[in-house]
Amino acid sequence: MHSGIDANREMIEAFKAFLDDNTLFCLPAEITENGKEIGPLEPIPFPSLNDSQHEDDAQFFNALPALEPLLERETQSRKANNAWGNSQNKEPVYLILRRASNADINSHDLIFLAYINDNECPIQRKMMYSSSHRNLLHTLGNNRFAMIIHASMQKEVLDKDIWEGRWKDKNVHGTESHQKNQEDVMNDDELQRAAISKAEEEERALGARRPWDIGLVGSVADVSFEDIKMIKFDRKDLEPLQAVENGKLVAFTLDEQSNLKLISTAENVDPESVPKWISKDTPQYTFYYRANPTDENSQNEPNTPEVIFIYSKPDGVDIRTGVRHASAKPSMIKIAELLGLKIKRSIENGGPEDITVYALAGTTPPQPKVGFARARKPQKKKT
Repeated sequence: MHSGIDANREMIEAFKAFLDDNTLFCLPAEITENGKEIGPLEPIPFPSLNDSQHEDDAQFFNALPALEPLLERETQSRKANNAWGNSQNKEPVYLILRRASNADINSHDLIFLAYINDNECPIQRKMMYSSSHRNLLHTLGNNRFAMIIHASMQKEVLDKDIWEGRWKDKNVHGTESHQKNQEDVMNDDELQRAAISKAEEEERALGARRPWDIGLVGSVADVSFEDIKMIKFDRKDLEPLQAVENGKLVAFTLDEQSNLKLISTAENVDPESVPKWISKDTPQYTFYYRANPTDENSQNEPNTPEVIFIYSKPDGVDIRTGVRHASAKPSMIKIAELLGLKIKRSIENGGPEDITVYALAGTTPPQPKVGFARARKPQKKKT
């Protein structure tokens, strides 16, 4: 869903000029006084260096003090200034920064920084800037930026040590950090599409079935645990899955980094009690070992429980958490298969209230019998 304020033509042209001129250190941008568009401010060039200043990023660090006046700007509207008083009159600003004057514009060496002073910014302007930075990034091309930073204090913009820490973190995490930056500016629809694309890419790499085939036993030939990329896991956490027992239940969830977390194990759980083990707040993957049906048509081996996989996502779960779990669901199935589990049935529901005995058994609840209504006796007409 589109929200926020868009960049005007002047902003787009100023950004193109900024890309073409490596002598420019910063292109600031603001939401105009009428609150209808994002426009550029005067760009800031790199300062010249003397011969003694040859350390890495010296040019960048020497240019940082030039940003301070931008962080001290007062709100443009006198009306806003009068309404919130002198203690809340600092105007937010968007800063597009270049790390070095010799940076290749195709090397993703640009930085996007949104500075919004939480304590000294009028609430209306704060909301405008917070809701509009994604629009600006999408217009300019968020894949151009190696870093996307949100700052609320001046030292987060001006302090050399903080910037050095960011460079170090970027070097350590590399592509993973860049990917997270991109996800931070995606809207809900884009996030879901990206997650689905990523999941399908892994499924193609594994040579596995598509998500809509979940629940049918498929081949895992030539696939190993090392091929699973959507979920990070420790083999020790998978050990509870391997002990197959009637009535056993094992449940997992994912943290923000897609690490698999074992959240519960239980034994002798009857089908009626399964909902008690389903979270009301967090998506989870649950494996339930249901006692082997004794009917003559059952194809299971005697005394071998059938494995039921349950994916639950309660109402109210935020979009990123939901997408992370949904897109990794095929990988969770694949992990179980690599452990030798034969999943008989896959169930996808909301919360615990949706998990029923009939769903676990793969049957439909009996319909209540409704008899014919008794015919009404004819009534005398009133005269």
